Amino acid sequence: FLGWAAVQTGRVEEGIAALERTLTFARAANMVQWMPNCLGWLAEAYGAVGQPARGHACLEEAAAIMQRGGEAWWEPERRRLSG
Repeated sequence: FLGWAAVQTGRVEEGIAALERTLTFARAANMVQWMPNCLGWLAEAYGAVGQPARGHACLEEAAAIMQRGGEAWWEPERRRLSG
């Protein structure tokens, strides 16, 4: 949540770095439950710094995680961000 909070308070680069660290840890530990949400925050941050392609890559990763786990709880937000 610290990365998201940094982005929301205008410290976007700091937030991106924090979110990327969190995702690196989550991937290594195979902690997938909150990864789609975190990837969405990162996608928003990339959009804020003019890197929409990187943001869309995050959303594609989130979609793959949800499909593998058979979860759909985050799908509406993923679609909103994709727009």
